Amino acid sequence: MSKSYFTERMSINQEEIVSKIKCPVLIIHGDQDESVPLDQSKSAMKYLSNNSKLEIVEDGDHRLNEKINIIVPLSVNWFKKYI
Repeated sequence: MSKSYFTERMSINQEEIVSKIKCPVLIIHGDQDESVPLDQSKSAMKYLSNNSKLEIVEDGDHRLNEKINIIVPLSVNWFKKYI
């Protein structure tokens, strides 16, 4: 990845962006994600509505390909509740 990618990521103000979201948000994050630190999702939760939820998938990487049996039910239940 280029240096500009990392420079751009460092300049993002998470609070400014995420606090504008007014609907409930489901974040599904693998605890073994090497692309996006789990702390970023935990931090985002501070700025989301109370109905938002962070689901941490044990042994899940960034793509969660091997965890489809976990993420599909989480997603379906979320959509049933909020859509």
